[in-house]
Formats: sequence, C-alpha cells, structure tokens
Amino acid sequence: MIRKIVFASIYVAMILTFSLIPFLGYITIGVVAISIIPFFVVVATVHLGFLGASTSSITFGLGSLFAALVQGDPYFIFPDLSVLPRILVGLVVYLVYKLLRDPNWWKVLILGIIAPISNTIFVTIALYIHHSFAPISWLGNINVWLVAIWLNVVVEIIACAVISTALWPAVYHLRKKEEDEKKAQIYW
Repeated sequence: MIRKIVFASIYVAMILTFSLIPFLGYITIGVVAISIIPFFVVVATVHLGFLGASTSSITFGLGSLFAALVQGDPYFIFPDLSVLPRILVGLVVYLVYKLLRDPNWWKVLILGIIAPISNTIFVTIALYIHHSFAPISWLGNINVWLVAIWLNVVVEIIACAVISTALWPAVYHLRKKEEDEKKAQIYW
C-alpha cells in the first residue's frame, strides 16, 4: 500500500507541475485552454485503480483552480467549474476502466478518448448550470463560449489518446511487476 501511495504522490506532483507552469498542461488559445492533463488521470487509473483515479482527478481539479487563481484566468476560479467536473472525469474513467477489465493498449486508447470528452462534457454542463444561476458577466455570450470550448475537444482527444497509448508499455510494466511481486509473497 505504501508503494501505491508513493506512486499516487508522484502523479499528484506531476499534475500540479503541469497545472501551474503556464503553457505546459493547459495550452491556451483564445478563450479555450487545451488540457493535456486528462492523460494523467488515465495513466494513474490504469496503474493504481481507484486510488489513482481519485487522487489524480481531485488533483486535476484543484490544479485547475490554483492555475486559474495564480494565472488570472477568470473562467475557472469557481470550484464548481474547475474541481467538480474533474472529479467526475476520474469517476467516469475508473468506471469505464472497470468495465473494460484487463487493460491492453486499445483499452487504454479508449480511456484516452473518454477522458477529454468527459472533461469537456462535464465542464460544459457545469458552465451552463453555473451561468444559469449566477451569470458570469465577463464571460460574454455563453453560446459563443460553449461553441468555442467544443473546438478544443478534438485536439484534446488526439493528444490524450496518443500520450496515453504511448505510455501504455511503461504502465503495463509497472502493473505486471506489482502483480508478480504480489504473487511471489506467500503467506503461510
């Protein structure tokens, strides 16, 4: 269990690093920010299961919130727009991971496609709900923003799918090594 906590901590550190360094995890083009961080949620989920999904998605959301506060991004300073959708992304990725059972490269590719799509869907829903109850004055026309947010989903899908699939051999090696070590421990 300590080993899993250490790996989860490494994922947390990497996500926070990618979140807080400008143009590393969020590539901003106009009003949208293309996020490559969902691939961390995929890799952490495949590697650590629920622990990886929960810690990486919570960190993804908090990193998004911190980045918005530090870098002055007015769109994601609200936790219901930055944190909650990202937690739901982790939940969706984990549930799909459990449905797919034993992962291989094409299942990781599916997860790499589902993560940015669910991220965009949940952020769009959260934005629409938030704007319905408490209009965001500087957002401008909500419909224009909702169209713009969907333009980046194609790039996010490609980036996340390619990166997740490329990292599959390393994650598979880590999973296999941990499973072999577990089998080698014999308790009498």
